[in-house]
Amino acid sequence: MFKTLENTDFDDPEDHFAAALMNVEGLGPAGVPIPPAWASIISKHLVECGYGFGPWLARRADQHGKIDVKDLPKQTKKLARPPRGPVTNWNPGSRWVPMDTPEPEAIVLPDVDTLTDQERVALLAMFRARGDISEPEVEINEARVLNS
Repeated sequence: MFKTLENTDFDDPEDHFAAALMNVEGLGPAGVPIPPAWASIISKHLVECGYGFGPWLARRADQHGKIDVKDLPKQTKKLARPPRGPVTNWNPGSRWVPMDTPEPEAIVLPDVDTLTDQERVALLAMFRARGDISEPEVEINEARVLNS
């Protein structure tokens, strides 16, 4: 069932934003409704990220229009960026995790200036074997004997 503001239970994370996901502008000529099952998933995700719907927040305010910070929605999950690869939204290594999830250990690359000659040669050989470094083309310089 599609939600409306009148039948929304703002205390239910799966309901909280569902009514706002009706006929979303920009998704079609007159807006497209998000399917109810998806709207519930998106709503719960937004609540877990700490978002609160304006009318719901307004109802929680005191007579002076103030809300105590402790009464604001609590963020319960955060976006953990990928531990490897580019830091973009397209890297599937990004994940939403509980707020207390520790950051992954950073990948530390060696300082090539501190490596021995043999270690640098070994690294270069590995990169060449993978195809990351191509062998330079050697110009052949040879003499030929011409018969006249």
